Amino acid sequence: GTVALLMGCWLINAGSRTLAAGALFYSAGVSVYSVALVFYPARSQRPWLAALVYAVAGWGGSAMGIGFAENQHELPRGPTLVAGAVIGLGLLARQAVRRRSLVFDGV
Repeated sequence: GTVALLMGCWLINAGSRTLAAGALFYSAGVSVYSVALVFYPARSQRPWLAALVYAVAGWGGSAMGIGFAENQHELPRGPTLVAGAVIGLGLLARQAVRRRSLVFDGV
């Protein structure tokens, strides 16, 4: 989902020849992202958290994305790169925690 979303942003900014592909990747990424935002909190038996996350991230993120698309006709590169870096660092941190817990569980 993250790769699709970032690829969509990159293709949308690349120009009119890649706009359709960018819109497809962007839509797929947002769909996967939205499902994940609701699924993980709901899975942990906290539906109120799923609703809160979806309301804030889903509605807020959608409003900002639509605003960028309507008013600027492109997605800003800076926030897109920062978002990609934050997601990448989060995934790396998650892997490190998992490895550490495996080491401690095996002792």
